[in-house]
Amino acid sequence: MSVDKKLVIGITGFIKSGKTLTAQYFKNHGFHVIDVDRLAHSLYKRATPLYKKILNIFGNNILKPDSTIDRKKLGRLVFSSKSIYKKFCSLVYPALNKTIITKIKSLRHKIIILDMAVLFETGIYKKIDYVIFIMVSKKKWQERINNYPNAVMIKKIFNFQNIFKLSKKIALSDFIIYNNGNKKELYDKVRELSKKIKENLWKKKMKNK
Repeated sequence: MSVDKKLVIGITGFIKSGKTLTAQYFKNHGFHVIDVDRLAHSLYKRATPLYKKILNIFGNNILKPDSTIDRKKLGRLVFSSKSIYKKFCSLVYPALNKTIITKIKSLRHKIIILDMAVLFETGIYKKIDYVIFIMVSKKKWQERINNYPNAVMIKKIFNFQNIFKLSKKIALSDFIIYNNGNKKELYDKVRELSKKIKENLWKKKMKNK
């Protein structure tokens, strides 16, 4: 991304793949991490343009007593059908991408990490420097989500979010981190990659300026 000599790296992966844990490790190594999920929620705070558009589609039944949007109610509606999900995404994705770029430009940090589940689906991957994809085997993923009480909803979100085929996501990624082991193994892999980013990728970015 040609933004004020900044190196922007996106971390993505399937839901419950270890994406956010990986982002946290990067944060612990001194990188600035943008939690895009949290950023997305801020887009439809009360009285924002997106707030009004969402209410026009889903009605006031998704509101809490204080008139803020109840994310659980909204989530149940959004993931009730693929047509509704696509309509919701058509509203949120353009606003989200615009907000991400504005946020990056406002930061003083030279290296910025995006923790973003829908990195490919929104198209923002085309505007950043590198993509890290957190890969987990189907068997290991199934084992992990079975430990969650809302496993059915997790599977539904997985099916809705993953518009891109796995093979395409892998092809579009610059780095693949396999997270089939324990947290220490993941930590070691992130530590090595963080060194490479600081020592090599940043220099390469500056050299090409």
